[in-house]
Amino acid sequence: MVLVVANYHPLAKRRKVRMIELHNLRMTLLRATFSTRQSLMNASGQLAPNLWWLPK
Repeated sequence: MVLVVANYHPLAKRRKVRMIELHNLRMTLLRATFSTRQSLMNASGQLAPNLWWLPK
């Protein structure tokens, strides 16, 4: 997967990011029917990221 952030974001210079580091970050994700979204949610386990969905 790829994490896209602005060049001034604290995670911008990182090559790897652990799932725990995404906790409480605002995210824009595709709808739950997309496999990448399902994979992220499965990998996050008990973490509850602040999710924003793209409109239809």
